[in-house]
Amino acid sequence: MMWSSLHFQLVLAMFAGLISYFSFFIHGERDRLAALVARFSLITSLAIYLIQWRMFEMPLGQSMQRTLCMAGIYIVVILASMIQYRVLFSPLRHLPGPRLAAATKVYHLWNIRRGDNYLFAHRLHKQYGDVVRTGPNEVMLFTKDAFMKIHGPGSRCTRAVFYDMMLPLVSIVTARDPHVHTRKRKLWAQALGVKALNEWEPHVYAHARELVDQLRDRMNQSVDLSKWTEYFTFDLMGFVGFNIRFGLLKKHEHVALDMYSAGHPVLGIFAPVPWLYFFAMGLPFAQEGYKMFSRWAETQLRDRIETSPDSKDIIGYIIRDAEKNEGINAKWTHILGDFIMLFSAGSDAAHATLTNALYYIVQFPEHGRQIRAEVDALKTSEQLPSHQQLQQLPHLNAVIKETLRLHPPVPCAGLRVTPPEGITVNDTFIPGDTTVLVPHYSLFRRADCFVNPDEFIPERFSTKPELVLDGSAWQPFGAGEYQCIGKNLGMMEVRVGLSFLLDAFEFSWAPGENGEHFFEQTKDYFTIVPGQLKLVARPRVQTRGWP
Repeated sequence: MMWSSLHFQLVLAMFAGLISYFSFFIHGERDRLAALVARFSLITSLAIYLIQWRMFEMPLGQSMQRTLCMAGIYIVVILASMIQYRVLFSPLRHLPGPRLAAATKVYHLWNIRRGDNYLFAHRLHKQYGDVVRTGPNEVMLFTKDAFMKIHGPGSRCTRAVFYDMMLPLVSIVTARDPHVHTRKRKLWAQALGVKALNEWEPHVYAHARELVDQLRDRMNQSVDLSKWTEYFTFDLMGFVGFNIRFGLLKKHEHVALDMYSAGHPVLGIFAPVPWLYFFAMGLPFAQEGYKMFSRWAETQLRDRIETSPDSKDIIGYIIRDAEKNEGINAKWTHILGDFIMLFSAGSDAAHATLTNALYYIVQFPEHGRQIRAEVDALKTSEQLPSHQQLQQLPHLNAVIKETLRLHPPVPCAGLRVTPPEGITVNDTFIPGDTTVLVPHYSLFRRADCFVNPDEFIPERFSTKPELVLDGSAWQPFGAGEYQCIGKNLGMMEVRVGLSFLLDAFEFSWAPGENGEHFFEQTKDYFTIVPGQLKLVARPRVQTRGWP
């Protein structure tokens, strides 16, 4: 029979592959359907196997062999069509970049397997210039003009499919619908406005004092300051964000931090290849750590709503808004999404910046001395200097800004999709529906924006403004509608934490340490995870310590 002819079946598989590619795979975003496509293909293969065996009465072995051959031909045709189009016919084919990157994002995934996405992007920038094709449908750009075109006010670029990785949960950081994001942003602005920040300030001071007290018990010992700053920021966000006392500064462990730390790398590993994430999440028992964290977060959120309905915390603003409008159940995926996002958005940036700033202060002690002198000048009474006063200290803020310039907390994220009509950046046309990215790490180290861009020179933001050639290139919190809504709270954490630590201690490298490998250990998991910072804290000489 013709239907049972091996030659006919292989030709049929080939045409099926071509039809599948040109009618389905080549059109639009298919990442979220990866697991569904895999299941459909598996079921179809099983059906073909049963038809061969039962209808055509083939032996089991022959039925299996033919099914595998047809499936192989089908997959090979799809992959061959995909690669041919991407390399030879894509509208991005003329852009510079690695040939393998044009064919598949697996190339990108392989190159950042050690968690160094921002360094990989920086190497591509050095090799290929300001416009680099980094994927079949992805382009990295490295200029200030590109940043403003993509992220600045009036940009019509929207968030890329990467931000769907939390679905069905939706947070202010992951909302792709501009209207949903705008609605959330207005709500979050209440939780992080000037009035709210005044309420959070005493809690920031209290946690900073607890950090100092804990380190006093460990003076003259080798301690990992990266861990302690993480305890500080995570504890603080737990209390301010959702009225949960993790107690990390006292107990040094909590299941929430353990689960979050286990799931955090997923963002960095799968960021370049979202379809692989969606495929993996469709497998039984896949990403069990992340799922456990989600279940734990849901339990904590329900408990927070039931037992502390009137608590003054950030998530309370989101809960009360839901109650006034569609109700808790109707808005549950949004409330839980914002709740989970608070863990990372609320602590990661401050943790990284505080740790990196301490590294530079130990490397260049004169900056620590200048900050201490500024803080001492404020000690005119028994009252602690307010955060408003700390905001006015030139060298403290210059050190923080320079730290953010050299090591932005989100060094290689902010994936966007160009509008249907495309955009033109630096005389290069980027077609519509293309994923674009401007890595902060590389942008902030441009020699045409900053003199000696790879050197730590805080004075460029205070007494030596001539070292900043283009200040608009410094955008550590983003720009436009998607600018970081929590930047003021994060900066408060860093200013207060750094001031307390430097007022109380003199820091030096732990025995056998010199900071040489600190940044080598740093990981890019969407947000930066600092390496170990092993220091020794000693009582500050001639301190006029705060009460």
